[in-house]
Amino acid sequence: QLAARFGTPDNVVTDGAVELRESALVLKNEGKQPRIFRDPKHFLANKLEALLKKDADYEAFTRCLGQSRSALQQTELAHFTPPPFKTKARFMNLAPTLAWAATVLWHLEHPDSASFREVSRERLGANLGWLRGVAASRARWQT
Repeated sequence: QLAARFGTPDNVVTDGAVELRESALVLKNEGKQPRIFRDPKHFLANKLEALLKKDADYEAFTRCLGQSRSALQQTELAHFTPPPFKTKARFMNLAPTLAWAATVLWHLEHPDSASFREVSRERLGANLGWLRGVAASRARWQT
């Protein structure tokens, strides 16, 4: 109806989902069909997902994130709870999680920071020390 009313668009940008590509193909009008492009953010997120799903360190990282989230909420370490890890579009929202990991790693290297006044080093290590094991991988994922 839109194509009939306003004319067939020259270009359509989609996130790559099949149902959106198919909908764009229906816009054909008077023999003219729009060019369909994938938006760069979704395209790159899908490429990142393909890479990270093969990375055993990343799989371990995501498991530990979930465990840490449960273990830290409503404790004296709640201010170090990881950001929510979205199941949909998680590779588009990886930056906040990696920033959280960088912040916690900094604090692990500086246990005298004000953030740990009420927390023992043992408790800190038990709940967040796993991040030291993925520090090198985190730096790689960030680049």
